Order: sequence, then structure tokens, then C-alpha cells
Amino acid sequence: MGRDDVLALTFAGFSLGMDAHDRAAAFAAFETALTLSPSTALAFILGSVVHSWAGAAEPAIAWGSAG
Repeated sequence: MGRDDVLALTFAGFSLGMDAHDRAAAFAAFETALTLSPSTALAFILGSVVHSWAGAAEPAIAWGSAG
């Protein structure tokens, strides 16, 4: 369910990254959301937070400035 719902994918990505600590699955969900709607700022913001929380500063900056 939610495989074509941009917000569901975005929030799933955030939950997978922050709660399950599964960044690969998180970014698969974020990328799918952005494929469906390339201007979804929330996906870029939350993707940046997940990168930041994991200590990946450069990807966090890139995701934060992409949206």
C-alpha cells in the first residue's frame, strides 16, 4: 500500500531511516517519492535529516539544498 502515494513514501522513508536505521530502504522510498513528484520539498528535507542524523554531512547538505 502507498507505493504511488508521495507523502506515504516520504514518511515511510523518514520512519525507516530514523526508527529502523535502514538508510538503504529509507532512500529507496525517498527516491520513489521524488520520481513520482520531483518537487516534493518534504522528501528532500526529511532525506537531509536522515543523512544528518547518520553523520553524513555532505549528502545532508546536498539533499537539503536540492529541494
